[in-house]
Amino acid sequence: ISRFPINDGIRLEKWMLAINRQGFIPKKSSRICNIHFLKTDFVDSPGGSYKLKLKPNTVPSVFPGRPVASSKSLIIINI
Repeated sequence: ISRFPINDGIRLEKWMLAINRQGFIPKKSSRICNIHFLKTDFVDSPGGSYKLKLKPNTVPSVFPGRPVASSKSLIIINI
């Protein structure tokens, strides 16, 4: 699960366009499931670290089973 880039306005705008969820305003506690990112979107962690870290300019791009304009398969958690 990854956090939304709340403090990076340009990147956050790209994320919001990608997830295409009308009326959703991410909070500091909002998260998106890692299944919405490609394996290449994560930093390689030599030594086998279990913590996944996104590369700096990554935008969610994987939305299985839905056209680009739908948001039914997107998993977002607000804590």
